[in-house]
Amino acid sequence: DWTNTPSPTSANLGGGCAISKSNAWVVADNGTILHWDGTAWSVTGALTTSPLYGIWASGANDAWAVGDSGTILHWNGTLWSLAQGPVKAALDSVHGSASNDVWAVGAEGAMLHWDGVRWIEFSATPHHLRSVQMLSPGDGWAMGNGGTILRWDGSDWLPVASPTTDDLYSLSMAGQDAGWAVG
Repeated sequence: DWTNTPSPTSANLGGGCAISKSNAWVVADNGTILHWDGTAWSVTGALTTSPLYGIWASGANDAWAVGDSGTILHWNGTLWSLAQGPVKAALDSVHGSASNDVWAVGAEGAMLHWDGVRWIEFSATPHHLRSVQMLSPGDGWAMGNGGTILRWDGSDWLPVASPTTDDLYSLSMAGQDAGWAVG
């Protein structure tokens, strides 16, 4: 059953991810990051007042949050730290297949890849990308404005024919060839 759980912030909540029923994260429009421990939400150390839009975690000791002005934050299991990224464009979504295979996407076609050492910029489209999901290091999807759909083949982001020119805001893939996009 769904239940209503009090939030320790009045900020507008954005993206979220759950690792388990006792470990979940949510970001907010004022830089707040909330953590669920299975009992209650708590505010974790804030390093920015910039709006945050997306968060993804590979495990209890590895999470990434992204947001306005190219903001990238990393959780190491104890504390959040600012990560230096190569773009200043807003980043809307972050997702990965492992701690050393993380992608972030956003405004102006921003596409960044974390290889475990540094963020590397990719260029595949000028369109604002709103969502990314990685199925494996060799298979991923990104979607955004103008019906843009891109697929990662392990070495390049390739355009995929889209049935719409409407903006796509979120995607959820259930497998290599099964998923949903909403706009």
